[in-house]
Amino acid sequence: MLTLSGDNALGMERFLKILYKALLILSFCSIPLGFFSLVNSYYLSTRDFCIDSSQIISVGPIKIDKEIIQLFPEFFSRTKEDLWWKKQKELFEFLKNHGTAQGIINKDGRRSKIQLFIHKLEIRDVFRKTALIYLCVIIYLISAILIKKKHSKYNFALPAAIFLVSAALYLSSTAPLAGRQLTLHPFYYKLLIWLNYIAGGFIISLIHFALLFPKPKKIVIQYPHLLWIPYAYAFIVTAFYFSGITAFDSSLPFFFFWTTILIWAFGDSVTREKDPLIKKQIQLVLFAPLFLSAIFIFLHIVPLATGREILSFSTFAIFSLIMPFALPLALDNVELQLDKMKMEKLLQEELEDVRRTLHDFILRKFSFISVYSQNIIRKSGKQNVIKVIDGVKQIHKEAGHVSHDLRFFLNLLNTQCDIWHDYLAKLRYYARKILKPSNIEVQIDGSEDLLKQNIAPLKVQSELFWILSEALANIVIHSGASKVKVLFSMNNKNITVKIIDNGKGLSKSDLKSSHLGFKNILKHASNINGNVKVFSKQDVGTIIEVKVPKHGTYTIN
Repeated sequence: MLTLSGDNALGMERFLKILYKALLILSFCSIPLGFFSLVNSYYLSTRDFCIDSSQIISVGPIKIDKEIIQLFPEFFSRTKEDLWWKKQKELFEFLKNHGTAQGIINKDGRRSKIQLFIHKLEIRDVFRKTALIYLCVIIYLISAILIKKKHSKYNFALPAAIFLVSAALYLSSTAPLAGRQLTLHPFYYKLLIWLNYIAGGFIISLIHFALLFPKPKKIVIQYPHLLWIPYAYAFIVTAFYFSGITAFDSSLPFFFFWTTILIWAFGDSVTREKDPLIKKQIQLVLFAPLFLSAIFIFLHIVPLATGREILSFSTFAIFSLIMPFALPLALDNVELQLDKMKMEKLLQEELEDVRRTLHDFILRKFSFISVYSQNIIRKSGKQNVIKVIDGVKQIHKEAGHVSHDLRFFLNLLNTQCDIWHDYLAKLRYYARKILKPSNIEVQIDGSEDLLKQNIAPLKVQSELFWILSEALANIVIHSGASKVKVLFSMNNKNITVKIIDNGKGLSKSDLKSSHLGFKNILKHASNINGNVKVFSKQDVGTIIEVKVPKHGTYTIN
């Protein structure tokens, strides 16, 4: 998998973490803010029934039109938006200072003058109006937190989490706007609109996600600074709106531009991706925002422009739940597939390394047999029968050793060991077979904290086997030992193997000699980043200690 690296990537990661935390805090704060603003809002009723906002034509001297009751100040002109805010303030002040008012309502197509009663919204009504939306908000936030936690090793996780948190903030800031009858306290109303605008701006992180999922686009790898552009855009339009330069809807045309970029990014991923499972996940992630965008355009923007009834925001919130379910599902499936592909690659590398090790072992052993054979030929010409017989015995022993090692090693590869207990049982069987003809007693044990642990990777298993094989061969041929003890142990950092014999010991010259196989032991240990120490005392015995990192990436030679 391609990843982005360097100072730009580190700076981007730090920025995204700060942005994620900031949006998360705002999302959680927006819930009590919205609830409190609704509890302090007012609604109108007659003696017999509560009135729908669309039925109210006027309240006292204040005319109620469709613009004043729309969810957001959806204007392209800042002058019109400022006028809208002025009307909101006037309406709230009138409702706050009056218990009743003369009004005009439109009921069944007929206008009627009627006395209206002004009430504060009760807590149970606030729950009824907002509970469903806030439930959707909680689902979004949980989904975002889980994505950040579960997929943190992938560079597309943070943008996905930020998108979901932004969507949660959008829903939570809109809940009180959709739940009000006419208006809210101007201060709280302004705060909620600002939070809504921030959320709408940083939903653009979905573009960032699309450029990285499931792997970075080539243009992003070549020009990594391009990833800052969507966030720079979000900050700029937000700053312009907060400063009073632009109106709420002034950024709407850019919505279509960024949607085009989004479709291109996902379309490019679908076209280039070869793995069918990952391709389906890309299609799933692309479908979800396009589906929501279509609902937003055709059931909100179009009806708003044509004067028709718009989609209930609670219904839109329910539709939007496709995102917090589809996005984590797609990411889970992609991560599983990427991990599977990575494991298959590692397994292939391990098997290739084992094949090379086996190949080297066979060539080395047959070179020994070849040397012994040549010696026999030379000695047979001199009629040295005893030395010829000794040479044939040596060839027989070496051939038997090679045959047994190969059979055992192939069996080790074909039989899966899940825990160290199973692996040591196999080594114990192998060692007894090797040492029994020489009447050498062998004991192979593991510490209690190791036996039930999951076994190390196949590469570690194979290299430890060859280390043991070389050590046992040395003991049989050179040590004159009667007992051998092999101890496996494990701590937080290392796997340790000690091979102890009670033989005649080794001198410094013996340790430097290549024919004792220590070079091979060192080679096998280095393949798994291990180190070897040899402690020996003449007429007492030898200890070979091998330490291998418990966790780590092993070299493939």
